[in-house]
Amino acid sequence: MKSFRELLDLCGGEVKLGLMLDRLKTDWPCLVKPVLARRTRPVAYEEGVLVVSCSSSSVVTALKMDKRGILTALQRLGYPIRDIRAVGGGSFQERPIEVKPMVRKRKPVKRSEPDPEEVRRAEERLRRHVLDPEVLRAMARLMALWSKSGGRGA
Repeated sequence: MKSFRELLDLCGGEVKLGLMLDRLKTDWPCLVKPVLARRTRPVAYEEGVLVVSCSSSSVVTALKMDKRGILTALQRLGYPIRDIRAVGGGSFQERPIEVKPMVRKRKPVKRSEPDPEEVRRAEERLRRHVLDPEVLRAMARLMALWSKSGGRGA
């Protein structure tokens, strides 16, 4: 029979993160000053950033001033939090901390243009083998790009 810790290790990072963030709600009053504990709540976790809802803009400022100490305490306790973002005007209803999925932005693909002369020569070579003009043009462009890259792909 496996221990709870072994089962937790098998479940993966999402379950661990959820349990850890749930524990953070109970640890929060011990990590911040009593005034901040009454007026702030951790509400979301986004790619290593803990989002904290604050009751007013003055509390946002106070949290930002204490941010370095709070981060140090969080990291000593093993929380995977590298930054804190304070947001104002939040409601303090009890709810689980929201974990937002990481969205990776795709880098734009730089498309290289083949040499027109290479395309023309490739079309001449393929003309008697390929009857469809669209397929002929596409294959000729591909051959021109292939030769431009030295045979390593476009």
